[in-house]
Amino acid sequence: METIVKQRLEEFLTKKIKPKELAKSLRRFEHETIKMVLNAESEDTYCKDWIADGHYFLTELCEILDPKLEDTATEDK
Repeated sequence: METIVKQRLEEFLTKKIKPKELAKSLRRFEHETIKMVLNAESEDTYCKDWIADGHYFLTELCEILDPKLEDTATEDK
């Protein structure tokens, strides 16, 4: 990975948001995205492959940032 990318990621994760908070936000976003896909009336409104790919990479990133999976159903929204 390029040095500049590493520096920007480090700055983002230290000055903008804590890793656990980012993981929490990303997991909530994933949860809401999946709900929208499941409630969609037509598969023409989204790209199944893009959703699957995005879900995979966001999940992997969340596991790196904070391996603890939160219970979004019981957390305050």
